Formats: sequence, structure tokens, C-alpha cells
Amino acid sequence: MEITLVEEVAERTWAAVERAHAEAALRESEAKYRTLFEKMQEGFSVLERVAGEPVDYRFLAANPAYERHTGLSNPVGRTIREITPTAEDSALESYRSVEETGVSQIIVTHVPELDIWFEVEASSAEQPGQIAVLFRNITERKRAEIALRDSEERFRQFSDASTNILWIRNAATMRMEFASPAFDTIYGVPGPAKGGDDRLRSWVRLIAPEDRKRVLANFRRIRAGERVEQEFQVRRASDGALRWIQDTGFPLQNTAGKVSWVAGLGADITDAREAADRQGVLVAELQHRTRNLIAVVRSLADRTLRDAASVEDFGTRFRPRLSALSRVQGLLSHLAVGERITFKELLWSELAAHGAADGMGHKVTLDGPADVPLRSATVQTFALAIHELATNAAKYGAFDAADGHLFVSWRVELPAGSDPPWLHVEWRETGVSMPGVDAAPRGGGYGRELIERALPYQLKAQTTYEMGADGVRCTIALPIAAGGTRGGVSSRE
Repeated sequence: MEITLVEEVAERTWAAVERAHAEAALRESEAKYRTLFEKMQEGFSVLERVAGEPVDYRFLAANPAYERHTGLSNPVGRTIREITPTAEDSALESYRSVEETGVSQIIVTHVPELDIWFEVEASSAEQPGQIAVLFRNITERKRAEIALRDSEERFRQFSDASTNILWIRNAATMRMEFASPAFDTIYGVPGPAKGGDDRLRSWVRLIAPEDRKRVLANFRRIRAGERVEQEFQVRRASDGALRWIQDTGFPLQNTAGKVSWVAGLGADITDAREAADRQGVLVAELQHRTRNLIAVVRSLADRTLRDAASVEDFGTRFRPRLSALSRVQGLLSHLAVGERITFKELLWSELAAHGAADGMGHKVTLDGPADVPLRSATVQTFALAIHELATNAAKYGAFDAADGHLFVSWRVELPAGSDPPWLHVEWRETGVSMPGVDAAPRGGGYGRELIERALPYQLKAQTTYEMGADGVRCTIALPIAAGGTRGGVSSRE
């Protein structure tokens, strides 16, 4: 009896001791886990699904790191949708999938109210309906990714819209890693993005042979760390057109400071170069015309002064002749580079200035091709000759006489070989009462002298001037510009 009692007391004592040890171990374990729970850097929470739809979870526990990451205090007892009404349904459905299948998932979710991104690792808990969730704040990483995507998108839009080429090559292999869409247009071949050949040699073949050596030497300079600006010609593959390219190449370094890429900006400057060339021709043409005009005006003033009886007489004679020069300059000023005044334009300008366009059309007959271009160097002196003939007709000839009539015909002669074409002009007045042999000469004689002496000397012309029984008859033949109306001649003459 006493032995049994002792054994029973011993067993109870031992059980109490074991229970005390177990409780102490449990408290120690719980203390360790509590310390870990509170000290861990990642946010951690235990969630329990709330009955009903849409799916929602209530916080059963949340460590301090969770509160630090989210800025939310005391979430325990509240549901996710209470805290963040705009919570992503897909994330909550993923939680339910973890809870029901027991398969852990890593979910990236955004909290709009806080503008925070989390990488969430959800695992099933021991209790049914519960999950354990580990939160990692990846906001900075996501913002960097978004900023990078935005930057890449801006670069893509910029490169797509640019008429210039943006290109990047690997410095080691020299293969094209990027070329903007303008590459396809300017070079006439598809870029690497469209399956084009990315090798350097395929691009070099498009460069004009005389420029290739220099361009390749400049590429070596860029790989060595220099910035190089250069111009070269390429033969566009799509249509064979020669195009001028202005390219600025520069090195791109990696984080270690080594040149890993060569890049550049290329522009098609063909139109700009052609415009500059045209501008140069235009300036040279203007200078040439100005020198000619000054020489003509000086000669005209000297000759008029010799014939003038007084200053007033000089002004009376000089002003109309200066107006004739002004009219031809007006015609010249409206021409583009390479264009020419036609003979009909020059003739009609002078006839109109003497009233042929104001009710005198019945007194004038014109017969000849419309598109006969004159050399720019000839039009000023030629215009003065036409002016003198028209002035004489208005004062004493066909325009002044009641029955007077002016007939002007012209034709173009095309000699054999490389000689320039010749313009043959006949000016014939009829119905004019001409003065007798002994009558005083009319006019100052400048017009006739201009036609018979100046035109042959200055324009290599062949001329005749006759005072017929019923009016003046004049013929002028002179070399002219080749080609059609206003066209075909782009050099100074």
C-alpha cells in the first residue's frame, strides 16, 4: 500500500516536472519566435479568409516590419479590403488558391492608396482557412523598372519620329544592335529590327568607294574613345540614288569605363548641300548680272550724255532707257536658278510699255515660237535694242502713223555639231510716211548705232538696219541658250 502510494506520487511528480520542462521549452520557443517575428526585416502576417464574396482576408497577426513597410498601424482584426479598398482581386484570388491547394505562390502586387509595390510570398498555415504571408517592399525596384520602361518608350517614340538615324554598334563585333526606322529610309535597306544584315561590311558596301577608307579609319578612332564628325556619300540600295550623309559618332562606355559600344546620329543632308550649291550659283549669277548691269548703265549714260543738248535733254533721253533696263531686271528677278527669259517675254514687255497692250493690238503682228530662251548675259543689251526700235516706232513709225503696222517674226536655227542655236528676228514696219532724203534725221541715232555696232561687238550678233520706203526694217541674229523655255542652262553666261 505504501509502495503503491509512493509510486503514484513519484509518477505525478515526474509528470509535473516533464510538463514544467515542456512549458518552459514552449515559452522559450515562443519567445524566440516572437523575437524573430518582431525583429525580421520582411513584413509578415497571418491572414484568415472571411466568409462571403468577393474573397477577403482578415489580419490575425502582423509584425512591426509590416507596419513599417505599409505605414499601416494595428491592422489586426481588419480585412484587406477595409484597409485598401482598391486591392487587386487577382492577388486575393491567389491567396485563396494557396489556402485551398497548399501550394505556395509569389505574387507581385500594388497598393494604390500607398503607391507601394510588394513581392508577396503566400504559404498555407496549419489552421484551415489561414495563410502566412511574407511581404517584401520592392517599390524602389518597381519604380526603377517603370522609369526604365518609360525611358525606353520615350526613346522608341523619339527614334521612330526622328528623320535622322540613331544607331548603336557593338564595339567588339561591330554588329548593329540598334538602328532607328530612318535607317531603312535613308539607306534603302532594312535595319536589324526588320531582319536586315547587321554586319559592318554590309553597310560599308553602300558607301561610295572613295569614302570607305576614311569612314573605316574614323570608326577605329571612335572605338578608341574619340568623337568624330564626318560627311560621306552612300548609294541608296532602294533606288541607286547618291545621298550625302552627315554622321556624328561617339563611344559609349560600360560601368567599368570601357568602350563597349559605338553609337551615332546620321542625317541625310543631300537636299541641304544641293540648296547650298544652288545658293552659291544664285549669288554668283547675281554678282555677274550686277556687274553687267553697271557696265550697261555706265555705257548707256555715257552715250546718252554725248547726244544730249542739255541736262534736261539728257534726262528726257536717259529715263526711258533706264526704265527699259528696269523692266528687264524685273523679268530676271522672277527667275529661279537656271531659268531664262524667253524672247517673246522680252519683246512683249517692251511693246506693252509703248502701248501695244492698250488698244494697239491691231497694229502689231507677232509670229514665232513662244519658248525661245535667251542667255542672261544678252538680255540687257538686247532689251535696249528692242526698246530703241519700239521707241522709234512710237514716236515716228508704225505706232504713230494712222495706217502703220508692225510685223515681228522670229525663228530658231539649229546648226550642225555642237554650235549653239541662233535666234533670227525680223522687225518690219509698214504704212509709215518716211522723210525725204534731205530731211533732218529723226532721233539721236543711238538706237541704230546700238543695233549695228554694239550688238555685233557685245553679243556676236549679225544685224541689218534699213530705212525702207514705208518704214524701218531691222534684222538681228544672235546665238542663244540651248534647251526649252527657261530651262536647261544652269551656268553663268
